[in-house]
Amino acid sequence: MTPSLKLRSGDHLVREGVRHKVLSRSKDGQINLLRVSDETLSSVPERTLLQEYGVGLLQIDRRQEVLSERALQILETDTGDLVEAARAKAEFRLPFVREMLRDRRRRWSNKALQELIDKVRQQENLPKAPSSRSLRRWAERAIALGFEELGDVRILVPRNHACGGTQPKFAAQVLTIMDSVIQDLVMLPEPVSGAEAYLEFKGRLNRKQQELSATLLSAAPTLLEPSKRTFYRKLKAISQETLAIAREGRLEADKKHSLVGLGPQGDHLLHEVEVDHTLADIIVVCPHTGVPIGRPTITIAVDRWSRMIVGIHIGLEAAGWRAVMLCLRNGILPKEHLLEVDPGDLRAKGHWPAMGLMKTLVLDNGPEFHCAALRNAALEFGITLQFCPAGQPRYKGKTERLFRRMNVEVFHTLAGTTFSNPAQRGSYDSKANAFLTVDQLRAIVHRWVTDVYCNTPHSFTKQAPNERWEEGLRLIGGVTLPSSAADVMLALAQVEYRRLTRKGIELYGLHYCEPRSVHLRELLNHPDAPKAVKVRIDPDNLGTVHVEDYREPGLYVPVACTDRGYAEGMTIAEHHMVAARARAQLKARQVATMGMLIEAKASLRADIGRVRNAGKLTATRLNTIFPDATGKVTDVGEDGKAIPQTGLPVSVAARRPTARPVPQVVQAPRRGEFGVSF
Repeated sequence: MTPSLKLRSGDHLVREGVRHKVLSRSKDGQINLLRVSDETLSSVPERTLLQEYGVGLLQIDRRQEVLSERALQILETDTGDLVEAARAKAEFRLPFVREMLRDRRRRWSNKALQELIDKVRQQENLPKAPSSRSLRRWAERAIALGFEELGDVRILVPRNHACGGTQPKFAAQVLTIMDSVIQDLVMLPEPVSGAEAYLEFKGRLNRKQQELSATLLSAAPTLLEPSKRTFYRKLKAISQETLAIAREGRLEADKKHSLVGLGPQGDHLLHEVEVDHTLADIIVVCPHTGVPIGRPTITIAVDRWSRMIVGIHIGLEAAGWRAVMLCLRNGILPKEHLLEVDPGDLRAKGHWPAMGLMKTLVLDNGPEFHCAALRNAALEFGITLQFCPAGQPRYKGKTERLFRRMNVEVFHTLAGTTFSNPAQRGSYDSKANAFLTVDQLRAIVHRWVTDVYCNTPHSFTKQAPNERWEEGLRLIGGVTLPSSAADVMLALAQVEYRRLTRKGIELYGLHYCEPRSVHLRELLNHPDAPKAVKVRIDPDNLGTVHVEDYREPGLYVPVACTDRGYAEGMTIAEHHMVAARARAQLKARQVATMGMLIEAKASLRADIGRVRNAGKLTATRLNTIFPDATGKVTDVGEDGKAIPQTGLPVSVAARRPTARPVPQVVQAPRRGEFGVSF
């Protein structure tokens, strides 16, 4: 069998990442190989090797045996990265060396070499030619590096850049001190400047020189001091990733310097849905007073496969589990009713087809995603919760990128925007320019999603989310919905436990009762009634709550608010704001009357003190004050007359012809002393 592949003994073959060494060729066309890792022998047909080579599973590496380590380093340099002058010199040497090595066994004299040089110069039409001595040196170097086997022109590249001394210029002690200064002062979260680090290095080097001089006396070596420029080159040679690891830690360094891959995309429509929330870069105002009330929270659910926004919630509540549940409810249910409640002048004109149960929810490690309500709802709908590693938002890159796009395309174009940072905001007064309410902002975002985002081709899928969604529906045969919308509302509603009394249920300062409800009356008067019943609340509407029938778990009784005109359509966040405003107004009224109350209470305490002190007069003093009284005086009445011990009226003997005035007890200036004024 005629061989079709030129393989020599010693060549290396890399088959699917495993290195083998060619030993010999059999007469039947088998190639005998030795696996380098464990020296296992094997025989492979040449045809098999050719097939593997054609599909990219086989690589022939002849450099391992014929090249030295120095030659391997030379060949690692890409030809395109060579300096133009170096490449030109290599191309100039190539024809002379190649002509000389055609007959390697010949012993070339200087005269014969000169004739060869003149011949090549005329053939190549070169303006100059090398000397015979240079040609001998080039040829010897090419033979040593395996040029005859590979014929790679890079072997003939001059190595001028590698010239120089091989010994370090500075002593090992100097380099050690330099490394210690960099580690102690530069590789810190609060690094010092390069100038300060160099001064510290000089100080440590001088102390080390003095220590050597004191220890070794005249035999102490002189430590050569590097220049400031050398020290700066040392600092510049430190990679940014190494600095980030030392100053910020491995996690932050990976965020900034690690390679970014494609990331998970999902296998099909609604296979994986990312959920996250953030503060919107805009300030909204109160719909009743027009006063700025802060930045709303936006929660988004994005399908990885289609890039469709399947659910969104914008509200004034904090980034908690309520917002997550409302976003999921919005994502599962159809969007027609959601878009119909928006203001007519801002209402979306396009179609938002996203709906249905998702297979997996991709969440971060926030406490709102680990709550029992979300776990119970996921179990009820058969949804798997997948939590990303803590502190690594890149695992939810779809939502993070969408937040940035929404800020730039929507919020930063509206009055009252806060922009991304204070530097970008500048002197713009966000609160003074704010005029949008939460409902208006929600309508604007809905319109942007349906009319703009859903119809814009994505940079990765090359399809608009609406087109991708329709394609995904054809592949999976349609979306899955729960039994009814009421089941979704109840499963994703807020759960509270309250006492059921004759007044119904009190919740957030509101009362819920249905006096004519026979079912509610039976729950109240049942002999096995629990102390508290489960109540499910719609965070977007406090007009009605649902009380669970503890006799049949899963069965709920709707109970309306007694003040339905206030609670209907009122969200929990809005109700809390109204209650907070009412408390603030009450506090203001209390502050207005606080001075009067303080004065009245001080006067009352003073009067009580006088009565108490008067009542503490001893009988001896009272009898001294009322010497004409018969019997022992124990107290003074409201009319100022003495009261005897028997409680009878006091008879006054007519010792003097004139009536004595009624004495008055007054408090003396000194504490504890009393005087009598007539």
